[in-house]
Amino acid sequence: MMKYLILSIAAARLLATSGAAPLQTHPSQSEATNQTINVDGRERASQVENMEEKRDDMVAQELRRLSGRWLDAIVRRDRTAFGALLADDVIVTNSDGKVLSKSEEIADKVPAALIHHVAYNNTVDEARVYEETAVMTGTYTKRLDYRGNGGPVRWLSQRYTFVWVKRGRLWQIVAAQYTVVAES
Repeated sequence: MMKYLILSIAAARLLATSGAAPLQTHPSQSEATNQTINVDGRERASQVENMEEKRDDMVAQELRRLSGRWLDAIVRRDRTAFGALLADDVIVTNSDGKVLSKSEEIADKVPAALIHHVAYNNTVDEARVYEETAVMTGTYTKRLDYRGNGGPVRWLSQRYTFVWVKRGRLWQIVAAQYTVVAES
């Protein structure tokens, strides 16, 4: 028995001085723990990703709803409601290429009685969410009635891009760009 003990000690010293690692046929406890952590980390990452996707979908729905309020405010000529959707420092590029401030955009989209916006149709093509910022693209068509001033009824279709930013609890448009698609 003593002979085997001396041989075991000698073998252990030999392995220790040679730098060779002892052979293991089963993973060590630390390796098993690392594997569990990696699996748990992937599961958590997947859960976080799913939660972020759900949040982004909810934000996109909210922005679609706000886009509807934007349209409704124009049709009802509600400058206050329209202005609430625009950030004070909004930058708007209209379809003529002119850059407008918030007050100029309100005057342009919610005009006095000279033009009556009889109908609008809005289609949101896409809304992409980047944490507290979102980009929305779509098309809207409006029917402008100038008959009260002796003018015609015209249809105007425009593509738009809105950049929304969440400030506090409110989403507001900080940039908008419009391009005429069709006019009749």
